[in-house]
Amino acid sequence: MLRRSFASQPVAPTTLTTSNDTSGAGLTSSASGLSISGTPAGSPAQKAKIQAWLRDFETNIPRAVVPLDKSVFGAPIRVDILHRVVCYERDAKRQGTHSTRGISDVRGTTRKWAPQKGRGKARVGTHRAPHWKGGAVAHGPKPRSHATEIQRKVWLMGLRSALSAKYAQDQLVIVDDLNLETHKTHELYSILRANQWINPDNEASSGRVLFLPRLDFPKSAENEAATPDYRNLILASGNLSGVSLMPVEDAEVYEILKHEYLIIDRFALDFLQRKLYAC
Repeated sequence: MLRRSFASQPVAPTTLTTSNDTSGAGLTSSASGLSISGTPAGSPAQKAKIQAWLRDFETNIPRAVVPLDKSVFGAPIRVDILHRVVCYERDAKRQGTHSTRGISDVRGTTRKWAPQKGRGKARVGTHRAPHWKGGAVAHGPKPRSHATEIQRKVWLMGLRSALSAKYAQDQLVIVDDLNLETHKTHELYSILRANQWINPDNEASSGRVLFLPRLDFPKSAENEAATPDYRNLILASGNLSGVSLMPVEDAEVYEILKHEYLIIDRFALDFLQRKLYAC
């Protein structure tokens, strides 16, 4: 897990109710004094909104209009910040297990290999030196960490830029829930193919769909009744090429940019807006 994650900052989930009104007026939150974006109701920042469809996962049919925070999903797309964040995340994933033998690690005698004078050849010392076959490696790599540092606000800016890029390219899909009736891979594959989220002509293509659901809910009696069960989705998506699943608490900019479509549920949407608003 990368150090820049939301896992250490639990947030209580909110419930979303929809009505037949597609203007978005029927979308409310159960948290008192908060809108669906997690901002204080009536605040000036609440006016900076953009809209997106709340779709049905199985049919991709729009069901309602969801207001989104413009500071989260309509932020400037900073390519330079995205580059810094992607380099940071990929550096943290490097294993750093490369290792070579130094002169003290090579097995062999320490005696002088040939007399200093009288041979008419170059003077030599130990036979474990790097210029001998089977000898040591000069200045070779040793196991180490390749992890780099980045400011937290820069990483958050990169995440907002990645989400904004997906929204601007119409590759952000917001669904009510991601529940599946069965854990069979075929059912999930049929849904993805029917909604044209995967390419049937090139099924082996990688990086097509990234599911980003909310999985880590605070334990309470109230949350257990409203918490979705995504075990079927986790099992079904594990055997599909080009389909990945990552908890929104561990969201990574690199994975968002790597995949073409980003599919999130309303719980993940609320979580992202609460964490990224005014950061």
